[in-house]
Amino acid sequence: MTKAPTVFVSSTFYDLKQIRADLRDFIISLGLTPVISEYDSFPIDPTISAVENCLKVVEENADVFVLIIGGRYGTVKDQGRSVTNMEYLKARAKGIPIYVFIGKSILSILPLWTASPQNDFSAVVDSPKLFEFVTSVRSTDAVWTISFEFAQDITAGLRTQLAYLFMDALGFRQRVKAAHLPPQLANLTGAPLRLVLERPLFWEHLLFAHTFVEELKLVKEHDWDAQYGVVLGPGPQLKNLEEVFNWITNQSNEAERLVTSGL
Repeated sequence: MTKAPTVFVSSTFYDLKQIRADLRDFIISLGLTPVISEYDSFPIDPTISAVENCLKVVEENADVFVLIIGGRYGTVKDQGRSVTNMEYLKARAKGIPIYVFIGKSILSILPLWTASPQNDFSAVVDSPKLFEFVTSVRSTDAVWTISFEFAQDITAGLRTQLAYLFMDALGFRQRVKAAHLPPQLANLTGAPLRLVLERPLFWEHLLFAHTFVEELKLVKEHDWDAQYGVVLGPGPQLKNLEEVFNWITNQSNEAERLVTSGL
């Protein structure tokens, strides 16, 4: 059953509380589903930590990711990054559309920090890691960013960018229809579907690798054999690296054969 796309809003909370509320109303007005942690609709898994839960929601629920960077980096966790930073990295790894909005005051002072990072900027930001985060997003990851001062700046930018995204989706839909994919590939989505349509070099191997990783994620909650030493069924016993390599090669060849025969 088709559902409305979800928009995950990622930012620090206390300094951007009103902006997050305004964005929620805006996203709902577009007929989309907002995913914002402080609301009751945010899915919670009580068996894991709050940070793990946020990352899980990005992985399992987010279709579009909106990152808002104001004057706070947030509390640094065990990984040396804030929750917002980790959510962004999870969205990047997932490959979903990401729209980044950065406060004008941060962008205006960024060149000063770049020139003299040893200076004290505590009057502007809670941590110099925020400047590092912004630099990573804009320079290292080369993600397009939009400056904002008010919530209206963000909603206006999102309205335009989501319209472009909608047109891209319509074009992609036409390509899928024109490809006349066989039943074995008809249910592919996201990166695997793009691989099948665009067929870059070694696309069959990339498709197998991506599908293999996704299948491993699906059975992660049932990996009792690894966690508790419980074996639920027979499996190949691989005694050395040569046997492991041969097994992987055989599985890859079989997957390639199935995909090729389907096309």
